[in-house]
Amino acid sequence: MCYVLRDEAAEETWSVFDHPTIRIYKKQLNSNVKAQMSNQIQNSKLKNHQTINYSLTTNHYSLLLADTPQKWQQGLMDVHSKEEIQADGMLFNFPESSKRIFWNKNTLVDLDLYWINKGKVLGQSYLPSITKTKNIITVQSPEKVDQVIEIIK
Repeated sequence: MCYVLRDEAAEETWSVFDHPTIRIYKKQLNSNVKAQMSNQIQNSKLKNHQTINYSLTTNHYSLLLADTPQKWQQGLMDVHSKEEIQADGMLFNFPESSKRIFWNKNTLVDLDLYWINKGKVLGQSYLPSITKTKNIITVQSPEKVDQVIEIIK
């Protein structure tokens, strides 16, 4: 894309003597490049995650499954969008019920968190992205839970 600045009405000294031609370009990625980048990101960061279909209240989601300590720690850090991971969010499965604390360190998307124990939703929290807050924010489950769902807003 190229923008042209018209200088016909400018003072003669400006239009006649050595004024540079200025061109401003904006780099735009085509959809193929975006798709390749998304696949690379998905393959590198979250390649070991299984995707499952999950019904929560009346909504149906495609979620990445986090079922190991490494996956719990990574979560959705450094993810920019649903399209990047080709899922709506992440389901964290824990082996036992416990109070859980989640934070927004390196979390680039806003999240709705659902706190679940034995299949029952015990509460919901909002976790804003670190780009919005500029500071690390934590949210805690209202009770002991064995699952947490993060939905990308």
